Amino acid sequence: MVFGVMTLIMQAASQHFGEVVRRTARAETAAILYILCGTILLASVFTLHHYLKLRQVRRQRKNEDFTREKFIDSFRPLGVPDAIPATVFDHYASHGVWKDFPLSPEDTYSKVLTDGPEDIESDARVLVERLGLLFPPEYIRREYGDKPFVTVKDMVLWLDWVRQHQPVRSW
Repeated sequence: MVFGVMTLIMQAASQHFGEVVRRTARAETAAILYILCGTILLASVFTLHHYLKLRQVRRQRKNEDFTREKFIDSFRPLGVPDAIPATVFDHYASHGVWKDFPLSPEDTYSKVLTDGPEDIESDARVLVERLGLLFPPEYIRREYGDKPFVTVKDMVLWLDWVRQHQPVRSW
């Protein structure tokens, strides 16, 4: 659609301004197409790089017994209820390229999960809801501090903190 509109504009301009404009319009169209192809190629290279990196992590962890149970067990010494790490593991291992991914508590959001701050906050809200908790208001969250979520372990520990700071329900 955009290319068709561009072609119509170039044709109208070339009829109006003559041969010089026609050559310039063709050169501009070629430049735009080169930029578009370069952008698509660059995006493909980044996607392939990310896929190969995940494949390498999968291979490295294949024989190391990264399981859901091991993930949950790693939080028991910290006193975190099993439901929290189980929900986090299920959330990340249930969709997209993460399906059946051997998740570790030490996996970082920036390198392994490639989530940005907006994605992490969105994940936090979804996980709080899945656990049946209330998302704490800003003044309660400030008590936790400005500790960023670097690893999946940070998310599990924050969710446990949220669980401990739920409002008391009086029925």
